[in-house]
Amino acid sequence: MTGKERRFCEAYLVMRDAKEAAVAAGYLPLFARSTGLKLLAKEEVRQWLRRAEQQKRCEAYDQAVLSGLERLAFGNANDSAQLLFSSEEELREQLPMLDLFRVSELRKTRSDAIEVKFYDRFRAMELLLQVADRGEHHASIYQLMQALGQASSTEGGTEDE
Repeated sequence: MTGKERRFCEAYLVMRDAKEAAVAAGYLPLFARSTGLKLLAKEEVRQWLRRAEQQKRCEAYDQAVLSGLERLAFGNANDSAQLLFSSEEELREQLPMLDLFRVSELRKTRSDAIEVKFYDRFRAMELLLQVADRGEHHASIYQLMQALGQASSTEGGTEDE
C-alpha cells in the first residue's frame, strides 16, 4: 500500500466519505470521487480498513473496561450504605436512582437483614496497575497497594472497606 493510499484509509476512517478522504489524502479533487471508490474496491484497502475498525472497537472496549475498573477501585459506596439504613418503602423509591456499581451481591437473609457484598477494590487497583505498566513508578505503587491490603486485613477489616 502506498503512503497516499494509507492517508486515504486514515481519512476515510474519520470522514466516512470516499471523495473527501481522497481529497484529504492528496488526490486531485476533480477525480476524487472515482479515485475514492476505486480505492475502496481494492482488497488491500478493505483489509486495512477492517483491521483499523477492529482496532478501534478493541480500544473502545479497553477504555470501557478501564473506566469500570477505575469506578470499582476508586468509587464510593455511599449509595450502597443507603440500602442498609433505609426502610423498605424508602428503598422501593430510591433503588432505581442508587449507584450500585460496586455491589457484587445483594440479598436478604432469613432474618430480613440485607447483606451487601462489594467487588474487591484492591483487585481492581491491581488490574489497573497491570494494564498501566508505568515503568519505574509501577513497582513502588504496587508495593504501596499490597501494604494497604495487608494493613486492612490485619486490622480486622476487609478489603472492601
